[in-house]
Amino acid sequence: QAISGTHYIQNSPWMKYDDAKALIWTSIPAILIFDLFLPVGFILMCFKFRKVYGTPEVSMYFGSVFENFEKRCFWWELVGILKKLSIALVLRGIPSTNAIQSALVVTILAGIQMVQVTVHPWRRRVENFCDGVSSLILIGALLATRPGQLSNVNDVLWYIFALAIVFVVGVAVLIGWQAITGKPLY
Repeated sequence: QAISGTHYIQNSPWMKYDDAKALIWTSIPAILIFDLFLPVGFILMCFKFRKVYGTPEVSMYFGSVFENFEKRCFWWELVGILKKLSIALVLRGIPSTNAIQSALVVTILAGIQMVQVTVHPWRRRVENFCDGVSSLILIGALLATRPGQLSNVNDVLWYIFALAIVFVVGVAVLIGWQAITGKPLY
């Protein structure tokens, strides 16, 4: 608060920053569970079931986690989770006024995109393509929302918005097309 000089938590304007310091230490166990133990547990589960995840018994329990990916890329769901987690941590941990925030997010998205183009983890080609396009739109939206980094920001925002609309409509058409003409994966 500029007038009084009191600092509040950004997502809870009623909570003072000094009061929230104690909550940081109570949130560390939850952060460790969700950000460390669950991904490590998922990696161990993937490693344990890597040779048998296509069997009916494992498919019944874990099929929805693995069924959209090629057999050699059964671990790709973890990459998606880590991508979202790392972007969330960068967006929350580094102020938006710092240019390194944009650079890190673009690096994360571009790095994972390069791996995806090399590996082609999704079973369907259209899913590999759409995942890449969505990353490019996200990069464009990120760069467009940084006013100091682009001139004509409003024009760029409308352009990114139009690209996103075209992408969403295109994906809806592809889903309809796959539902009508596509063959099931099972």
